[in-house]
Amino acid sequence: MGHGEEHTLGKRIGAIVLGLAIMGAASWLYLWSEGQRTGTTNTLNEILVSYEDVSRVQNIASQDLPFAYVQGKAESEDDLVDELFQLTVRGVFFNRNVLQLKRQVEHRGMEGGPKIVSYEWSLGGEHPLSHAVQTPSLLKVAGVAVSSQMLDWPIEGEVIRCGDERIGAIPEYKGQTLKCRSDGEFTNREEGKTYEEGDIRVSFTYYPLDEISLIGRLSDGVLYPVEDQSEKFLYLFESGKKSVEQLVESARARANKSDNIGWWYSFAIFLLGLFFFTALFRNRRKG
Repeated sequence: MGHGEEHTLGKRIGAIVLGLAIMGAASWLYLWSEGQRTGTTNTLNEILVSYEDVSRVQNIASQDLPFAYVQGKAESEDDLVDELFQLTVRGVFFNRNVLQLKRQVEHRGMEGGPKIVSYEWSLGGEHPLSHAVQTPSLLKVAGVAVSSQMLDWPIEGEVIRCGDERIGAIPEYKGQTLKCRSDGEFTNREEGKTYEEGDIRVSFTYYPLDEISLIGRLSDGVLYPVEDQSEKFLYLFESGKKSVEQLVESARARANKSDNIGWWYSFAIFLLGLFFFTALFRNRRKG
């Protein structure tokens, strides 16, 4: 066997080893995803048969429950204040959403190949005019305190348009006062003008002190997110009057969507490994 043939054989064997390694990683990802799915499913099923409705129970602080269902109107004495816009609200959360148009460069194929340039809106801005989220230091629902960790889960809120009378000031961005556009957002670009790299869009959303529904772990009178059997937090928190079954079904749908994405990723990686693994056999047939 010549040196060239040995080199070729070594490359083919290397491709087989690489293919096996990639297929092994894909199998591990699939099993991990299935483990996550099973852990979430088991916990959600357990919630349905063992939850406690504590919305109208007295002396909540003395209770310690793995699955507590709370539904009612949110209460808080805290003001949520955006100092830049002199905007004050009371609610479950307040978001100042700042998006900036940024240039994205990708290489087609291997590095050094043709460049693909695109422009995408992503979280940005310049301090202090940047994305910000506020929640009350103390929020109660039906007498039950809700932990700040529970409020990490976003819910759909109401939009505050840029012409809202509650907005007391309009700050500058890069030396120019922001403009209120007809779409309800503040921007640094005049109405009708094309956005350019570095431009920003500012909008506000909040959820007022209204009806919310939650399922969490109750400890010392405080509600925390449920941790499933795979040690992942489940955020069962929605606006409005929702039953336990509705909250669980929403969480199940989110988990299934996430797990399906994991399944497709593992399948695609497995196919890549299979491509390398079968390289030797394909070359033999060609020969």
